[in-house]
Amino acid sequence: LLARQDFDFFCTQISSVFKPTLHHQVWNRSLITEESNKYLHRIAGQNTSILSPRGSAKSTKLGLFCAWAIGIHAEQQMALQMLYISANRELALAKSETIRNIITSDPYQKIFPFVQPHSKKWASPLWSIDRAAAGIETTGQEEFTCIAAGILGTISSKRTNLIVYDD
Repeated sequence: LLARQDFDFFCTQISSVFKPTLHHQVWNRSLITEESNKYLHRIAGQNTSILSPRGSAKSTKLGLFCAWAIGIHAEQQMALQMLYISANRELALAKSETIRNIITSDPYQKIFPFVQPHSKKWASPLWSIDRAAAGIETTGQEEFTCIAAGILGTISSKRTNLIVYDD
């Protein structure tokens, strides 16, 4: 339960090699705003940019953040629909796959057991958790959790709640 509430603790439970540093704690205060709205739980608020040099674990942190956000939204029975953008589609797909791998890992499943892969939409570039297993209403909504796209890719006509740009 602590990993659902505390993002730093979540990170240490998911990845034994990830040790939150001082700059990660600063990032957390920008990412985990504790503000909510109709679409976002605990992560609403101002747009946030994290600028940091190579090797500072930006992509690692964002992957963990996305997986955690999916879990806390599912816990609240809220559908999180995210657009993950990177320099090109291949890179975005690889990062999207990393998030899926986190979600299916044993530590994640112990923290968020109600977050399960959607049997028909898990391998797709437009993948989804099983909303029914999480008790999330799906009537009238396109069912996806994450879309991966390159910066020059087609991203129109998809309604998302969260946009993550990682380059």
